[in-house]
Amino acid sequence: MEYEHQLSNLIYDYLLNRFRFGYYQYGDSLPTVDVFCRLFNVSAHPIWTALRRLRADGYIDMKNGRISKVIYKQTEQERRDGPLILTSTGTQSGFMCRL
Repeated sequence: MEYEHQLSNLIYDYLLNRFRFGYYQYGDSLPTVDVFCRLFNVSAHPIWTALRRLRADGYIDMKNGRISKVIYKQTEQERRDGPLILTSTGTQSGFMCRL
């Protein structure tokens, strides 16, 4: 169980940084859970856990039977300052460093 928790944190961090670096932008559709399972070589459980957390944190909109959409919008200040590398510690407070 702890291993799956660590996996979901890694997947969360990966996607969060993709949002921050602009790889996924507002309105983009995320790949399906099956695609993420193949990408990370994991079961669906840690993917769903990471996606639910991203939804709870306001980064994506996720509805049953529909593709997840990015609802995160970078602020003008974030765009000017450049991307942040964000990592989670399993809580809302994370470590941030500017590149």
